[in-house]
Amino acid sequence: TGRRTEKDPSQWIVVERPELRIIDPSLFWQAQQIMRARGKAFQTQKTRQSNRHLFSTLICCKECGWSFRRMTRTYQNTYVRWVCSKRNGTGVKNCSNGISVDEDELIQKLKEEFTRILCSQKNALPLMLRRLKQELEGSEDHAKRKKELEKRMEKLQSARMKYMDLYADDLLSKEELNQKLTIWEEEMQKAKEEQTKLSFALNGKEAKIQCLQQMFPSACNLVDLKEMTNAQLKHLIQRIEVDENGEVTIYWNRFSSST
Repeated sequence: TGRRTEKDPSQWIVVERPELRIIDPSLFWQAQQIMRARGKAFQTQKTRQSNRHLFSTLICCKECGWSFRRMTRTYQNTYVRWVCSKRNGTGVKNCSNGISVDEDELIQKLKEEFTRILCSQKNALPLMLRRLKQELEGSEDHAKRKKELEKRMEKLQSARMKYMDLYADDLLSKEELNQKLTIWEEEMQKAKEEQTKLSFALNGKEAKIQCLQQMFPSACNLVDLKEMTNAQLKHLIQRIEVDENGEVTIYWNRFSSST
């Protein structure tokens, strides 16, 4: 029929091939635990974070919640369209959204919206920058904490060298060394995670302001969206939703509501 069908698990044929494993099972489970711990610490979501194309991970399906994927077709001319990745990858019955969004048409729609918002609000650019600068309040505290963390990590590195020297001089047994290094690794991991968060808080906001200043030299002098990067566009747009009727909803970031 040309359509995908799912087999009942009772009909699956599963063959175990342990000789094909490339890592030891115990090491695999250790890696899984580390990944789960990091995911919990950074509150990550199970979503793709690609930034390869202009609209990567920005367009989502309103029906199933999956991201749209980019499809390129060449017939006399080249057509670039975005379709629901769930429907496209797992079959029609898994998502009812068969809409394809033309990339050039979407770019044109966004340019029109940018023009409308920025030209209808005389002080739109200063307002955006002012709101972003407000987020920098408390950055001095972040910088202070970052320096404290750097000193803490230096002390931890010194402590590790001390443990290794004591072990080399037979003043620590191997078991004692492993115990101390386990505690050391936990403390170092916590410090690194906090340092990463602080770096994002400090550098991310300043980068957003700089990005907006570069993208909008004046309220009505817009850059070509095709020259914009995915990261730059994400500073302006939270997401673009597409439903099965072809209605496109743009959720602007910071300076406008959805349209």
